[in-house]
Amino acid sequence: MNMNQSGNRLLAMTVVINGDAVLEYDRSKPLPELQAEYLQRMNQKMGLGIELNGHWLSAPDVMQQAQFVAIQLYQALAQQHDGLAAASTAWLANSLPEIRQIRVEGVKDLMQVESIQVDFVTDREHTPEHRVDLIMPEKKH
Repeated sequence: MNMNQSGNRLLAMTVVINGDAVLEYDRSKPLPELQAEYLQRMNQKMGLGIELNGHWLSAPDVMQQAQFVAIQLYQALAQQHDGLAAASTAWLANSLPEIRQIRVEGVKDLMQVESIQVDFVTDREHTPEHRVDLIMPEKKH
């Protein structure tokens, strides 16, 4: 397990969809100036209000903003919009330095959404999951 820390800032954040790591953000690398400016503009826009779960929030807190950005991240991945996915990941990693994983579960696949559940994990780093498919034997009559 990687325990790299700089103060309270964890260095790695992993985006996990249905148990599969799809992105990893390295906080030890400084943001280029243009990306930092873009994240600042994201903060300003969200400060004016966001729509989350069908409700308008005129003054969203950081966790509401994080949920909004995580949904944007998922949509960017589904549409293969690498720039928005990178910006969303950078925003989440820099705005929530305690986050080790963003876990999205319950998605059939990136293009056929059944439902989405987003969890922000702070207590453990991502480790690959080992899944086992169990096949029940047919009953003989």
